Amino acid sequence: MHALTRAQYESLIPRAPWENAAEPLPGAYPVHTGGAVIELRARGLDARAGHVLYLVDRGRVPGVEKGPDGWLWSAEAVDAMVVHFDALGRWTPEFAGWLALGVRPIDAIRARRAAEAKHPHVAVGAFRVIIDPPAGELGLPARIQYVPPPAEYVAEVEATAAAERKGSQ
Repeated sequence: MHALTRAQYESLIPRAPWENAAEPLPGAYPVHTGGAVIELRARGLDARAGHVLYLVDRGRVPGVEKGPDGWLWSAEAVDAMVVHFDALGRWTPEFAGWLALGVRPIDAIRARRAAEAKHPHVAVGAFRVIIDPPAGELGLPARIQYVPPPAEYVAEVEATAAAERKGSQ
């Protein structure tokens, strides 16, 4: 499987210090269809509400129950959809890119989050991405790093933005 497993997904969710990270998230389920779609996309799958509801309406998703305000999804139902979409190769463009480059998606997410925490002043899209190719003969996946742009580049962008602001006044 290429999409994030439940354990990988839940490891990315911040928890209070007193909560046991090995236990399921308390009170997280059931979720409505919108919540299920958000989780599926966060786990790397190109899920859309219309497609998900189509499958539910045809009884192809176990563990989904009709609630007073719509469908209610258990963790097992979301996991079943993960398997379904993953088997079809329906990944988000970002996940598909990582997979094509031999990068494990969980490694890319953790590397990006670490870079964002270390460099909070850098805009998310401004990081340079460096990928070391996988070492297939050793069975190692590709390694990914998110690096902030050089200081000269940041200064140039800020100067250009300031000039544009000044010219528009």
